[in-house]
Amino acid sequence: MSNSSNPASCKHFGAFPIFGECSGNGFCNTSLPTPWVEGSMGRCICNEGWTGRGDLVNAEGLDCMTNIAVHKWWWGALLPLWITVFVYATFNLLPLIKGKSVIDVWKAHNLRVLFLAGLAGILRTIECITRFTKEEYVGETFLTTFVSAWAGFLFWGQLGPIFLEQVLSIIIKSAKMSGAEGEMMTNKMKQMQTLMLWQIPQVMVAYLSLLATYFVDDPFVASWLVASYYLWSTLTSIFFVAFIALPSMSAFLKIIKTANPNGTDVKLAALQKKFFVFHRECRNNGFSNTLTCIIFSIPLSRTMVTYQLAFGWTIGGLITLVAIWFIVPNKRDKKKVSPSSAMKSTVVE
Repeated sequence: MSNSSNPASCKHFGAFPIFGECSGNGFCNTSLPTPWVEGSMGRCICNEGWTGRGDLVNAEGLDCMTNIAVHKWWWGALLPLWITVFVYATFNLLPLIKGKSVIDVWKAHNLRVLFLAGLAGILRTIECITRFTKEEYVGETFLTTFVSAWAGFLFWGQLGPIFLEQVLSIIIKSAKMSGAEGEMMTNKMKQMQTLMLWQIPQVMVAYLSLLATYFVDDPFVASWLVASYYLWSTLTSIFFVAFIALPSMSAFLKIIKTANPNGTDVKLAALQKKFFVFHRECRNNGFSNTLTCIIFSIPLSRTMVTYQLAFGWTIGGLITLVAIWFIVPNKRDKKKVSPSSAMKSTVVE
């Protein structure tokens, strides 16, 4: 609940300094009381096709920031993407787990990445369906809020770190064959493995903030949870991408280039290509995610988070597909050697 400094207006919430009252998508009816603002008159009546509902903050009556059709059809378009993530991960996981126990599967980082990617695909598919068919928002219904928070935590708190942990272990084993320089790189990579332990609590705070929006009705209070979510998401993105992922990828590319300077080793050349693509996608995703998180942590942007979440998980779906593509064995290799085993057999031996 907020106190009014504008007793007869709709200038209490959102980005009105930029877009005007009701974000320019409705009009202010000053004969109606303002929701959540004590002693104020003025309620936004949205134009057809617009609403004050949105992800994390329900500003109905205070703003008209969400285009209903854009929200619905964007998530409808994401449905085949996340179904593809689930099918692609599951299709490649099932042949690799035959005869293995659950413990063996969980211990194998590449198999765990495929399992978590498939699980994230299921969760995002559910979210896409509820958003597209029922026009639900994060923070509004428990199912959509819960699956969105869980899938986000899996992506940033489990899938990414576990994938990189596998990469770092390969780097360490390879670097041991490089003398003093290799020992220095090994120590550096071990430090990065330690840094990744700090990734999980950061992600937990971010997605607990997101989950908490379901239990908070007051949009002014919820906006502080939005600030917390984007603050910790920004820190997570910068920390994970700039200090762990990109340095790890660069180090690995350097090792491969040193081990195969003329490009004569076909396996290493294919592995180098995969790493180059993943390095590029990781850099691009990290930059776009960090930039949007910074922008949407600003109070004037907080009512527009519906679009940011859709954009963010469009990029997230694409980079998950790239990660799966990197993990799965090279089909052109008759022996179906995985990236990790290829690296071990060619560089370490």
